[in-house]
Order: sequence, then C-alpha cells, then structure tokens
Amino acid sequence: MEKENNNLKIMLIIFIALSVVLGGFILYDKVLKEDNNISNQIKNQNTKNENNDKFIDTFSLIEDKPYYGFGRVNVKGYPSIVQRKNCDDSYEGCDLIPAEDYIMFNIVETKNKDFLDYIKKSKGNSFFDSDAIGIGCLKDNKISYYNSADEFYDGSSYYKSFELNINDTNKIMSATKENPILLNLEILPNSHPTGVDNVCYSFVSHIEVTK
Repeated sequence: MEKENNNLKIMLIIFIALSVVLGGFILYDKVLKEDNNISNQIKNQNTKNENNDKFIDTFSLIEDKPYYGFGRVNVKGYPSIVQRKNCDDSYEGCDLIPAEDYIMFNIVETKNKDFLDYIKKSKGNSFFDSDAIGIGCLKDNKISYYNSADEFYDGSSYYKSFELNINDTNKIMSATKENPILLNLEILPNSHPTGVDNVCYSFVSHIEVTK
C-alpha cells in the first residue's frame, strides 16, 4: 500500500513538473509573438514615416537665381499632349522629321508657392506652359525623358535618361482636369548651363505617382 502511495506521489510530481514546463513554453511562445508583433508595428511605422518624409514639399527657389530652384513638390494635375520636334521651320528638311508626342503636366493644385512662381518665371521656355511643366515623351505606352543634374555627371555628361513603367504611365495619362492625379516631382540641383537639345527633355529629375 505504501509503495502504491509513493508511486502516486512520484506520478503527481512528474505531472506537476510537466505542467510547469509546458506552461513555460506556452508563455514564452506568447511573449515571443507579442515581441514580434511590436517589432513589426515599429518597422511598419518607420517605413510609413520614411515614405511620408520622402513626399514632404521641399522645393524652393534660389534667391540669386530666380529662374532656378530644386527640391520635391507634390502637385495634382492632368496631362495634355503637344507635338514637338528637334528643329524649327528655319531648319531645312524639318518638315520631314516626325514630331514626338510630348506631355505637358497641367497643375490644378499645389501648396508650394515657390514651385508656381518657378513655372511662371519659366514662361517662354518651350518645356513650360501656363501652369504646366513638361514631363517627357510618350513612346511605346511609356513616358520617357532626359534630365540633367549635377549628381548625374559621369565624367563626360550631366544628362541621364528615364522611363516610367506602363502602369504609372497609364495612371498619369488617365488623369483629367475633373479627376487629377497626385504626383511627387523632384528637381535636382543643376549648377551648369543646360543646352537643351533633346525633344523629350524635362526639367523634372524624378517623377513618382503617389495616388
């Protein structure tokens, strides 16, 4: 009888010990999941903050050069297509050169006054229009353009070519005056004279669809 009681005590002790160990594992797993949850929330928040910071309006005009400015700017607008050539009527044979579909982005809303002043002061430049800035040519269902900036210099040229993907191009080209699209445009510092000789040139360095 005493032996049976001892066996029961041993089994009870083993059962309690296993329960404690199992409970510990369950608690550890719960704490680990909560820690991972918090880490993911912090990571997502940091990513969100980085993305938000990226799209803060920073564009400003350079005081001693009123026709120049740089930075990022958020603008709502819609596209219109104009025909452009790399020549004018004074060039013999210009009529034989095919025109390119060039996109003017018409701005309907921006909170950045400097950027609006920049466009107004650029009036007369063929890559600008009233409340509009050129963003490149439409080729093979994609917006492509050239831009020049100090950071693009590779030892021989300040120019660099860009191409938006079909998805972003479609979003831009589908926008209307009544249903404009929000873009984030970046104009990089450009301290050297720009001899624009490309029909698809844009004074915008980077174009991003934000909404």
